[in-house]
Amino acid sequence: IANKEKIELQQLWLDSIPEDIYFDDIKKKYKIQHEENRIIPLIGEYDDPDNQRQGLLTLPLSQEGNTVIYGIGGSGKETMLTSLIYSTITNHTSDEVNFYLLDFGAETLRMFKNAPHVGDVLLSTEKEKIENLFKMLMGIMEERKKIFVDYNGSYEFYISHGGKQIPTIIVIINNYEAFIETYEDYEDIINQMTRDCQKYGIVFICTTNGHNTMRYRTRQNFRQNIVLQFNDPSDYASVLPGARRKEPSKIFGRGLFEKEAVYEYQTAFAYKEEKITDYIKVICKKLQNICPNKAKRIPILPEVVTEETVAHRIGNIRTIPVGIEKESLEISTLDISSLGIYSITGDDVASNPAFIHGFAKNITRVPNSQVFILDASTILEEVGINNEKVVYGKGSCSDAIAKLSKIFEEKEANNNNLEVSTIITGIHDITPKTNNVASYSDVLVTCMRQNPKWILLSEVRSAEAVSAVRNSISSGHNILSTIHADKASAIPYRLYSLMETDLDVNQFLSTIYRYIQLGVHIKAFYSKQYGKFHREL
Repeated sequence: IANKEKIELQQLWLDSIPEDIYFDDIKKKYKIQHEENRIIPLIGEYDDPDNQRQGLLTLPLSQEGNTVIYGIGGSGKETMLTSLIYSTITNHTSDEVNFYLLDFGAETLRMFKNAPHVGDVLLSTEKEKIENLFKMLMGIMEERKKIFVDYNGSYEFYISHGGKQIPTIIVIINNYEAFIETYEDYEDIINQMTRDCQKYGIVFICTTNGHNTMRYRTRQNFRQNIVLQFNDPSDYASVLPGARRKEPSKIFGRGLFEKEAVYEYQTAFAYKEEKITDYIKVICKKLQNICPNKAKRIPILPEVVTEETVAHRIGNIRTIPVGIEKESLEISTLDISSLGIYSITGDDVASNPAFIHGFAKNITRVPNSQVFILDASTILEEVGINNEKVVYGKGSCSDAIAKLSKIFEEKEANNNNLEVSTIITGIHDITPKTNNVASYSDVLVTCMRQNPKWILLSEVRSAEAVSAVRNSISSGHNILSTIHADKASAIPYRLYSLMETDLDVNQFLSTIYRYIQLGVHIKAFYSKQYGKFHREL
């Protein structure tokens, strides 16, 4: 009769939540709406049998922040992380949220590496990247602290009051105990960062096997706790005080969470388990076309630094890029105007000329300047620097010095403020020779026009060199040089003997004693006692 009359009894209680729940099904069931910049990922469905109701299990990261997911191995922690990330990237743009994933577990999170929301997926062996990630996060916190100063120091207040779009940053550490065991020095850093990070729009999510694997003081910085399965039933109450004797069903992805009471939930799946990896990769590829902006990659020190990598930092001779600094990962620049002379040395510079090539090219690209190159070792010949601002020469030192002298004379005569840089390769190949083009005197006169504090002359070994040195010193310049003599007291006499002149010896020595304050003799000999060469001053 009931069937004939189409009479149905009202069900006294709801069916239990199923073992397999998929995102598409619960989206239709609950008609989910997502709000921009409110990161509240869907992770499953919970059951409240006492009140005969069921509801969505979400994780309000924007409001509650840091989260710990507890559970023994094989209970579904990585499945929950997959669901959490999938829910977030399919409902928010990469301008709203960025992920950095540290996977110290089964490394399944690598399936998300091509998502535009994911800055990087870091594995246990990537020490440099991990170090640079935390440096980058500390830098972002400092930067946002300055930005939010007029917005109550709060990311949420900044976003809600019309501030420029800045993404929420979510850092996931899968298998926290393995991370701390490998990188124990970061335990205090994580404690410090998780204490302050939420107000700057940074959230940490960690998974761990046991309730006591995270220090108590660090655990206090995590306001949200999600539990899957524990071996010991008493452990549930250690994490969720309201659990008492309550346990979740022994089902993969089943667990407990606490709201106004403790409820049992089932983790939702993004797709069928056996095809989830391929499905996520397809989704990530589609998202690349939807989200033009990508999450910031973790900077690392590149194995090869090209000219193009650093060329944008060329401004003037005070900012010549020379490479990338290891600690800061910022482009390192050299102010070649501050000291006047810089040397590039090595065991065999000519055998590894890449740095010289790049450095020389960067100098030639400086605007409003002129470059003089004396390529004695022909190390720059193959570079083929073709630039109207460059005076290139590989001939004799005399010819090169003459050209350089002419440049400086024209600069002074025309009151030209154009900055001039000089590159000399193969100093050991250069032998200045006395002739009618460039003598010692010519070279020193050119040097003195630049008003140097010191002039370094490699060796005094001719009458011309002695005269040039004496004239330079008498004009108020300091000179440091070398000479062959058998003892320090013989240096003035050695200078006199090089003169080959009838000049009165006492008059000459008087001049030397007046201008030269210090003579040092270096004696080298083989010590039988120590079995090696010794040098005595």
